[in-house]
Formats: sequence, C-alpha cells, structure tokens
Amino acid sequence: MIVALAVFLPLGGCGSDSGDTGKTTASVGSTTVETGSLSKKEFTDQADAICRKSIGEARKEFVAFLKQHAPRGPQEDNTVVATELVETVVTPHYQEQIDQIVALGAPAGDEDAVAAFLNAQQEDLEAAESDPLGFVEGGSKFPKATEQATAYGLLVCGDSMVA
Repeated sequence: MIVALAVFLPLGGCGSDSGDTGKTTASVGSTTVETGSLSKKEFTDQADAICRKSIGEARKEFVAFLKQHAPRGPQEDNTVVATELVETVVTPHYQEQIDQIVALGAPAGDEDAVAAFLNAQQEDLEAAESDPLGFVEGGSKFPKATEQATAYGLLVCGDSMVA
C-alpha cells in the first residue's frame, strides 16, 4: 500500500464557488467564476502560489498519514486506507485551493477558461472521492484539470496534478 500511495505524493489543483456581487460571471458545469481585477499574469502567478503552498502542506500531511497508516500486513484493506487518505488529506487541500482560486476572480475575458479549469478540478476531486482506491493507484490524479491548467498557463497547478 505504501508504494501505491507514494505515487500520489505530488498534489495541486483548483475548483468552484461564487457569490452574486453584480460582476461579470461565467459558469461551466457547477462552477461559476466572477471577473476579478487581476491581469492574466497576476492571476496565474497567484493561483500557482496557492497551489505551491498547498502542495507543501499536503506533502507534510501525506508523510504523516503514511507513518500512521503503514500496512499491517498483506490482508489490510487498501480501500479503507485510500478512502481515509482522500477524506483527510486530498479533499481538504483541493477544496481549499478551489475556494482560494475562485476568490481571486478571473482575468477579464478569461472567465470561461478559468471556470472550465476550476470545473474540471471539481469533477476530478469528486471522482477521487467516489473511487479513492482507483485514485490512489491510478496514474494521472487530476487528468481533466491538468489539461485545462496547462492549457491556460498554470504551471504549478498543472504540473503538480500529475503523479
């Protein structure tokens, strides 16, 4: 189990939320993004900084999780461990990223692209929550979000989602 979980170590990502403040908004799936005041460069720099900080924190929690949940033998239920990992480490960090990046607001004219990325992140997170073992043992952890983040120019958020 530790070997399978170790593949997961890289973390990063982003997601959804919005309020009604009268600003221009774009919605993709369940994600609504308002226009913010940042340029694209400022947005990508700040979003990548959010991801970078979250990755560091998640890695520390991941290592602590592995130490606490070392396999106790070949009969240990990997699904139970994977579920706990997703619930206690993955979901809180990705949801926090989602909330923080939504709060930045999208650069004017990029609302649809940012909403698409954040919606993909939310969908990938929901897929991890519905199949924790598949998520832990699979290859790319957030395939839709990775593609969208990279296409938009989010270097840390995009790269950090690939195991």
